[in-house]
Amino acid sequence: MTRSNTFGNASAWLVAVAASYLLLLCGMFTNGLPITNVVVMFVDAAVVGVAIAVTLYINPRVIMLPLLGIALSFGVVAVFSQVIDLKAVRDAALIVAFLTLGMSAGSGRRALLAFWAVSIPVITFAFFEWFFPSTFASYFNVLAFYIMRGELDPRVSEYADTSLFISSVRSQGRFLLPFLGPHRVSSIFIEPVSMGNFGAIAIAWGLSFARRQWRTWLPIMAVGVSAVILADARFAAMVSVIFVLARFTPVPWMRTIIAPAPFVIIAGLLLMATLIPGAGDDLPTRLAQSGNSLANLELESLFGLVSQRDATLDAGYAYVLTAFGLPLSLALWACFIWLPTPGDQSARFKFLLGLYLCALLCVSGTSLFALKTAALAWFMLGCSIASDAASARVPSRVPKSRSNQRQLTPEIAT
Repeated sequence: MTRSNTFGNASAWLVAVAASYLLLLCGMFTNGLPITNVVVMFVDAAVVGVAIAVTLYINPRVIMLPLLGIALSFGVVAVFSQVIDLKAVRDAALIVAFLTLGMSAGSGRRALLAFWAVSIPVITFAFFEWFFPSTFASYFNVLAFYIMRGELDPRVSEYADTSLFISSVRSQGRFLLPFLGPHRVSSIFIEPVSMGNFGAIAIAWGLSFARRQWRTWLPIMAVGVSAVILADARFAAMVSVIFVLARFTPVPWMRTIIAPAPFVIIAGLLLMATLIPGAGDDLPTRLAQSGNSLANLELESLFGLVSQRDATLDAGYAYVLTAFGLPLSLALWACFIWLPTPGDQSARFKFLLGLYLCALLCVSGTSLFALKTAALAWFMLGCSIASDAASARVPSRVPKSRSNQRQLTPEIAT
């Protein structure tokens, strides 16, 4: 038995742990156990660390060079700034860890295992929260959990009429299917944005399959659409429409289209910042605010030498540049673009995932690096690459049989 077979299914279950660990910790905190933000960070780092360790054991060659590149980049930054941003190091390592884990231990079957190991709890807890929100909140006091973590102001609890996440109610009415009411479901992700991002990732993955594989992609799409609707996720709904249109892109064109995408988007954000003044919560205003964050970056921040974390809260491109620095950001994007995709399914999913990355960075600072959704996305991409590579190595018997038929035809004719 090979090392990849030994750890293959365990790797899929590790992805399920990555998706649900915050729910488990929130439940433990609600029931009086001494869960602190240090514990949360330790568990998060441990999950990423296990993914790295397993990949190093299975196939060290696939992960050593990326890890050394990340270490060198942050090491150089630390020499000049005298500071190491551990959150930024973890964000970069997360991508490498689960992508290479999928490439080393993954397969098409293990990608499905990971997806359903995440999706079944997602749907189960979604309906639990939907039909019994008070009971759900009694076991999972999400609001208090995020206040403990320092991600919400303690004064929020004074006017919040729920123990769920502060955005779990759409006060101005739902964006999708208004008759469902104002409640936005979070499920195991304990906040609606990640629930919506999970739905978008599921839809992208479902669209990456060939049309004839409808028995595989149809239930995946159903899960994704359900997650987007239950979370009333505006971003996920909009980007899913883009996915459907992008699905018709010929595979040979995909790399050419996605490569310049972030640079074109950054130029567009800077333009919108000059055209739309003021603040607001609609899409054009949020895009303009993201552009303003980019325009206001100091030169030192572009190379990761000065942290401007508060100024990049909802501005993903600004966060990536200040957290990683321009050289590492360009290197990571180049590696993504040139990541080999041996078959159409992996090429399509990489293309759609690239569109998701580019779009999400317009409106969100760090949700792209949330372990609960990012681990699944990168692991499934790695599995898709491994599955297509394995299929390419298996010789097809069809040409041989056709060749035999051609050789036998003269004999039969005579």
